[in-house]
Amino acid sequence: MGSVKAGDLVVSVSGRDKGEYLLVVRAEEKVVYLVNGKTRKAVKPKKKNVKHVKTVKKAVLIELAEKINGTPVSDKRVRRLINSVKE
Repeated sequence: MGSVKAGDLVVSVSGRDKGEYLLVVRAEEKVVYLVNGKTRKAVKPKKKNVKHVKTVKKAVLIELAEKINGTPVSDKRVRRLINSVKE
């Protein structure tokens, strides 16, 4: 299950947030922690089962994911980067 890593851009395939683009800030064996800067802020990432996300881009935003884990990053920056990668 280790196919999703911190810094990957994923899309949710199930749940209320289905179809939403999210950034993986931390990945464990069966769960990932996700932020998007709008509904899921960097201070409180969403915990989601790995089976419920699909990777869109691999390791695109690894520096940002590391910063979120270590120091506070603005949610505005997360939103901007996700939008730039989506397009």
